[in-house]
Amino acid sequence: MLFRKITLLVILSVSHATLWGQTVEEPKALLQKFYANFNPNARGEALVQLCDVFSAMNQSDSVRKYIQWGVPLLPTITEDETKAWLEHYLAASVVRTLPDSSLRLQTRSLQYFTKTNDTKGLLKANHALGIYQSYHGKPAKERAYYFEALKYNELYNKTREPKRYARFRAAMYNNISISYAAENDYEKSLEAIHEVEKVARESQSDELHYLAAQGYGNIYSKTKQLDKCEFYYREALMYAEKLNRTPYIAVCLSNLGTYYTLTNQYDEALKMNKRALDIAYQMKDYLGASNRLNNLGSIESVRNKYKEAEAYFLQSIEYADKLKAKRPRLNAMSNLARIYLQLDRIPEAQKTAQEAIVLAEELNDREVLSKLYNTLTKSYEKQNDFAKALVYQRQKAKMQDSILNEKSLSKIHELQVKYETERKEYEIRELNRQNQIQTLELQERNLWFALSGVILFGVVLLTAFYARHQILKKQNQVLDINQKLLRTQINPHFFFNVLSSIQTYLLEKKEPMQAVSYLSKFAKLMRSVLETSRVEFIAIAEEVSMTQNYLEIQKIRFGNQFDYEIRLEEGVLAEEWGVPPMLAQPFLENALEHGIRTLTQKGKIEVVFQKYGAGIRLIIKDNGIGRQKAATLIPEAEKQSLATQITKERIAILNKQVRGKIDFTVEDILEHEQVIGTQVLFLLPLIEV
Repeated sequence: MLFRKITLLVILSVSHATLWGQTVEEPKALLQKFYANFNPNARGEALVQLCDVFSAMNQSDSVRKYIQWGVPLLPTITEDETKAWLEHYLAASVVRTLPDSSLRLQTRSLQYFTKTNDTKGLLKANHALGIYQSYHGKPAKERAYYFEALKYNELYNKTREPKRYARFRAAMYNNISISYAAENDYEKSLEAIHEVEKVARESQSDELHYLAAQGYGNIYSKTKQLDKCEFYYREALMYAEKLNRTPYIAVCLSNLGTYYTLTNQYDEALKMNKRALDIAYQMKDYLGASNRLNNLGSIESVRNKYKEAEAYFLQSIEYADKLKAKRPRLNAMSNLARIYLQLDRIPEAQKTAQEAIVLAEELNDREVLSKLYNTLTKSYEKQNDFAKALVYQRQKAKMQDSILNEKSLSKIHELQVKYETERKEYEIRELNRQNQIQTLELQERNLWFALSGVILFGVVLLTAFYARHQILKKQNQVLDINQKLLRTQINPHFFFNVLSSIQTYLLEKKEPMQAVSYLSKFAKLMRSVLETSRVEFIAIAEEVSMTQNYLEIQKIRFGNQFDYEIRLEEGVLAEEWGVPPMLAQPFLENALEHGIRTLTQKGKIEVVFQKYGAGIRLIIKDNGIGRQKAATLIPEAEKQSLATQITKERIAILNKQVRGKIDFTVEDILEHEQVIGTQVLFLLPLIEV
């Protein structure tokens, strides 16, 4: 299951900050202390301190290595505190391989820490017991331990080790999000992962940004919002590669494999999961291996390769049983039952499904229960036992109603909009803060140079050029931030041309009633432009309305010298897909001013929106005189196409902000080697608005 793929190494390491102020010599000194002492209590104390150091340095492998030295020491240690801490670290190191022993040791540690009110110990022990419960499919108990750990994070880390406080808080909310998702409670899961994102923003931590992106991707995968799912999984992979963390990369590859499976890209899905499985084998990560083998089996089953799928599922169960991990065992058993059904091995399908139902009810996994009831329904239908088939069909219907209803989806969407709005507000606040900092730095720099000039006039003359260069650089940075804040609030080139058109109409034709109509249309257009100027994309329907209004204004101005047609071809979702606002306008203006104005016959403009592949094609055609002939009629100073230049600059900015690239071309339309017009072609990514 996606939400169980974060390994113990990942969860444990992210809960600790980097070792602040720790020197390389300290581990060496502690090792010397361990070897120099023959007293078991002194050696045990040195070993606990050594594990503390490596734990703070996120070196979980080193913790596991050195805590093994404490196994023969434990029976000889008489100090309760040292014994409790050794048992804690030993329990954490064997939570996967020896889960029963881990629970026994960790419970004893928790009892001692509770008795002595050791807040640091209570924090660590509750966290470790939450992880134990996660491996054994007890999400409610798991959360209870995590919430306890959060309480002691406030009491201990916030005051004693504040540099660990934020990161531990984020790690706990990440685990809480995973546990809610395991129970199909995606609303609470989304709320918890949002807490992780807030901490990530505040601490500017790539590691926590990775966790937040992974969490969002998992939720959107489960709720079948696949575009958002892919976006966040790829963002998580970017952070994982930036951090160069192999376990993180393995999780990202596995999750992308799941995305490719959901989108029927099975070859890519196989490639991703096999890479992730190789990493799991290298790290001896049996839980990760179990999950990825299950994924590979699922891919082979949808490709109707049932024998290969069966082999993968049986291997997955084998690894899950090594760890006594219930959830990966459940997932593999559910899939295996379905494979037996496909192979007409009906008794095996029914037996496997019945065993899996017991486990799914224990874990309260309604999604898997629904699949198992469906398998049993079909198996009894094949045996013509329709009475039993009906029983399980009703159970399936009841379970599906409880998984993800319309009200729940609406709430998830509402939370999503709220969090996206909060993210945008945070970005704007950051830009404002940067602007203020840049301005203050500029003022301080100017003051420093002024004082320096009074003291050493000669030095000022020598450094004047350098100072001026730095000041201009700072001013440009301030302007750049202001431009981002404005978000292209106004398009002066467009307004200038339309106002010029209105002025010409009023002064030359002197028809006040027509002028009032003209101004009314222009006011409507201006309002639309201003309303959309703060966004990068608007709905195609909105763009069509603005384009139509613009062409109506120009048609009045040109005295019906041209006709136009705006066409949406089949498959274009005008209310759901978006394009940059007023994208066509500069080229429509070019077509009118330089292509159609000098025509002897009536001009014609076509604007067409088409769907192609994974994107949108916007075509603007005119029957004007063509670019080459138009160039001979334009004064030399105006030959650089302002429309093309503006659009290139605008697209360059947009391409840095969106996934998928925007491109456009301008070319003459030829017929029998004669120019009969001009065509502008935009290729746009498919953006939902």
